[in-house]
Amino acid sequence: MKRFAPAYTQLKALIGEGTEQGPVISYACEFGFAAWKPDFTPVEFVTQAVIHLIDLVRDIFGEVVDVSAMKNSVGDGLAIIVQVRHENGVIGSLNFVSARAWSRETEELSVTCANGVVRVSDLSRIQVLNGEVAGTTVGPGEPPRRAVGYVRRLKLSRVRKPQRSLLAWIHRRDEALCWRAAGHRRTQSVGSG
Repeated sequence: MKRFAPAYTQLKALIGEGTEQGPVISYACEFGFAAWKPDFTPVEFVTQAVIHLIDLVRDIFGEVVDVSAMKNSVGDGLAIIVQVRHENGVIGSLNFVSARAWSRETEELSVTCANGVVRVSDLSRIQVLNGEVAGTTVGPGEPPRRAVGYVRRLKLSRVRKPQRSLLAWIHRRDEALCWRAAGHRRTQSVGSG
């Protein structure tokens, strides 16, 4: 079950009342993969693959009170889009696709909160975006004057870096992203890893 994955456990700790990100407003969940057999039916798609993500969003956001869905299939490709409202007022959209075009399984959950966005990608990366770009009231085509806020990316891994080097890496990465958001280029490269 996906609800026990470390990335989603960490996501739950980052969102909601009493957190830096604040209460949840909405979320978008995307899941795509290539079916393992050519005659993969919509029922099999939901009961064997999608059900885990449905369980996940119910665990994170609570019981669903309103649902609408659409389905499209072309050849052996299948897409299902679901919109939901939870008991607590949170709304969400879920996009599930099974098609050969998805050469590998892809999964992303983006949660929009009052003070930021938290995104989990492929169960291996958590991205925290908060703050805003100052100068958004300038005229059309004018770049913002400076960046306020930051983007923080956290990679989940079993190999732990020493705390000091991880914090230094996050600081360098955040600084570079702020420069980019402000429309500036830096000649110094930012390490990844």
